[in-house]
Amino acid sequence: MYEQIAPREIMAKSFAIIDAGIDLSGYAPEEREVLRRCIHAVGDFDIARHISFSQDAASIGIRLIKERVPVFTDVRMVAAGISPALRKELEINIHTCIDRQDVIELAQQEGWTRAEAAVWISRNIINGCIAVIGNAPTALWKILELYERGIAKPALVIGIPVGFVGAAESKEALLSSGLPYITCTGTRGGSPLAAAALNAILSMAAGRTLQAGASST
Repeated sequence: MYEQIAPREIMAKSFAIIDAGIDLSGYAPEEREVLRRCIHAVGDFDIARHISFSQDAASIGIRLIKERVPVFTDVRMVAAGISPALRKELEINIHTCIDRQDVIELAQQEGWTRAEAAVWISRNIINGCIAVIGNAPTALWKILELYERGIAKPALVIGIPVGFVGAAESKEALLSSGLPYITCTGTRGGSPLAAAALNAILSMAAGRTLQAGASST
């Protein structure tokens, strides 16, 4: 039988279940918060084994958000998953341009995917920003290309594209790129997971976490 639960208690109960179901004590506190959000996003404890952080990546993300650096997302589904309340509170600008006409035209001209074209057109924004890739491996590849060519260097890459063509390989390249990163190795990933990782950073930047028994904001 369905149990009626007050809306503000649902996420708190979910996080209490997560805390009881997996031991994350081997991670830094900031990493634990990201992992808990990611587990919650996909309903799967096993995803924690696949999430990887460069040194201090979560802490770097918190600092960047407090500095109000812009956030670039590869697709609107990632942007839609970012907490509107935290985005407004922290005054964070989200940039997503995959459906712009100039992006479509550049993709056709160069034979690129729209995700690649969006990264190229947004290269000045991406330089110094938080890049959140939750769908397109080609977007992550293009970001790595811009970095290797000295054109743009994101301050943090949450690189979690999903799929069987190029996703795992693009994330392996991110691991060895030298850029600060949060990623999910292998073919798993997706917009909800990428948004969840960023939401964890936003929550911590706003001074909130979701400990067992606490209500969400």
